[in-house]
Amino acid sequence: MHKLLPLALPLLLAACSPALLERAGQAPSPSAPLAAGQSWRVEGMGRLLGSSVTIALPQVLNVRPGVYSNLSLADLNAAEQGRGESKAALALNTTGSALLFYWNDGGTDYQCRVANPDPGGQSFRGILVANDTRLGTCTASWS
Repeated sequence: MHKLLPLALPLLLAACSPALLERAGQAPSPSAPLAAGQSWRVEGMGRLLGSSVTIALPQVLNVRPGVYSNLSLADLNAAEQGRGESKAALALNTTGSALLFYWNDGGTDYQCRVANPDPGGQSFRGILVANDTRLGTCTASWS
């Protein structure tokens, strides 16, 4: 039996790793369409204003139950509240079925809201909002 333990140990550790990642806040495999290593390009066009941003997704964090993001909980909260100094953020809310992007451009806080994103999709269309006012439409795609 003690000769089998060294052989079985890597298998036991591999089986536990998703649970360990989940406890640490990093999601092992969140709901699609988010995946670590993606780069998202978001473009918004309004009647008078337009803006675009590229958001890197080096890792996917499970920051709240059912919410996955590229940022920590504190940084995502800052982006959601429209703080100009906050980092560009994306969030997938699986409970509310929405894909959300937040960024600041020239002192204006933008949001791109995509309702019911297709888990297998690569390009999405949503509503562009700036300073709590609907401006027009936005598109988001990843590569």
